[in-house]
Amino acid sequence: ETRDESLASSEPQARPSLVKSTQKKKKDMTQFFGDVVQLTRAAFLREYWHSKAFIGSLGGDEEAVEAMVDSFCEADVSRLIATCRKPCNSRFSSDEMAEMERDLDSHGRTLNLPYCFCRGAKALHAAAVDAFGELANDIEVGVYLSNAGGDVAEWHKDANHNFTIQLTGAKEWRVLPGGEKGADGSRGMFDPPRNRAEQLHARSGLPPLGDAACYSLAPGSVLYVPPGHWHRVVPTEGGSLSVD
Repeated sequence: ETRDESLASSEPQARPSLVKSTQKKKKDMTQFFGDVVQLTRAAFLREYWHSKAFIGSLGGDEEAVEAMVDSFCEADVSRLIATCRKPCNSRFSSDEMAEMERDLDSHGRTLNLPYCFCRGAKALHAAAVDAFGELANDIEVGVYLSNAGGDVAEWHKDANHNFTIQLTGAKEWRVLPGGEKGADGSRGMFDPPRNRAEQLHARSGLPPLGDAACYSLAPGSVLYVPPGHWHRVVPTEGGSLSVD
C-alpha cells in the first residue's frame, strides 16, 4: 500500500514542544546500521535478527538525539499528529486531533500513530528500506506518545520486527526470551483463544514472567524486539515520544 507523503506538508503550530527547539538544522539520519544500530549489518543479522532482543543507543551522542527530535517536529504533539495518517491514508480532522490531545493530556491515554510522514519518519523509512528491504514485506514508521502514569501496554506479542527509538521521556520494557516463531498476529497474553491452534498452544501454559529482561529506555535508547516475543511497556518519566 502506498501512502501519499505530500499530505504531510501542512503542520499547524498549536502547542509547545516537549523539548527545547534546536536552533540549527541537524543532518538527517541516513544509514540504519551506524546511525541507529551501532553494529554492522552482518553482526546484527547473525546475533539478533529473529532471535533475541537488542539494546543500544542512537548515534552514540546527544547531538544525534537532538537531530532526530528536530526531524520529528521537535516533539511537538500537534505538529506530529498532523503528519500522521489513518490506515485509509486520510488526514485526521481538527476535531479528531483535538480529541487525541485531550486523551493524552487529561486521560492518560497513549497515542499510537503507526503511519507517520514527518521529515524524520521519511528519512528513517528510507534507511530501513535500504537496510532490510529484501528481508521485509512492508516497513512503516510510526510514533507513540504517552505520559508517565498513563496507559500501560500489558503483556502482548506482535508478528512484526520492531525497532523502538526513545526520543523524549522514559519507558520501561520487559521482554521475555524465546519468542514464538511464525507468529501470525498481535495478541495479549491473557486474551481468550481465537481458534483451535491457540487453544492447544494455551495448554502449554504461560511463560514464567520472572524470566523477563528489563530495559530502561531514555532519550537515545534503541531497542529491537523480534516477532513473537512477549513484552510489556510502561511510561515512567515525563512526556514520552518513541519512534518505531
